[in-house]
Amino acid sequence: MSASILILLVPTLLRPDAQVHPLVVVGLVALCAAFTTGVRYWRPQAPQSDLS
Repeated sequence: MSASILILLVPTLLRPDAQVHPLVVVGLVALCAAFTTGVRYWRPQAPQSDLS
């Protein structure tokens, strides 16, 4: 998430008049959060061993 924000802020470092719209940053943060939630909760279950 911080890498995508840093990439968006690079043009402002090179050109002082460049603007990054806040909704773009919010959109990237929401996309990253949705992807993280999906990976966390919808991954396949690990196989159970029957060694008990």
